[in-house]
Amino acid sequence: MPYLVAGCYHTSVTARASCATLIGRLNGRNSIKHVIELLYAVMPPAGEAATYQVPFVRAIKTTLAGITGQSFIGVEPSSALVQDGLKRYIEWYEANFDRL
Repeated sequence: MPYLVAGCYHTSVTARASCATLIGRLNGRNSIKHVIELLYAVMPPAGEAATYQVPFVRAIKTTLAGITGQSFIGVEPSSALVQDGLKRYIEWYEANFDRL
């Protein structure tokens, strides 16, 4: 799992998206904090993610729903409303990190 998390920092968006997808497929619950931080890192303070980041955001959206059991992002990854879902994931994590 640590290698997949590290792969999420690769310069290639395809490699990052693949690593994020594998974290979800391998039920990387111990990587929830890292995945939330990755989503936070690629999202600008306001507005939508850069076009080239959309495949990575899409992979993280699916992965977070799978490993947390929560689906706070109900919009397309290219939407600025992803910020709202990200904030809810952060709040959820802060309220539940001691039970993970």
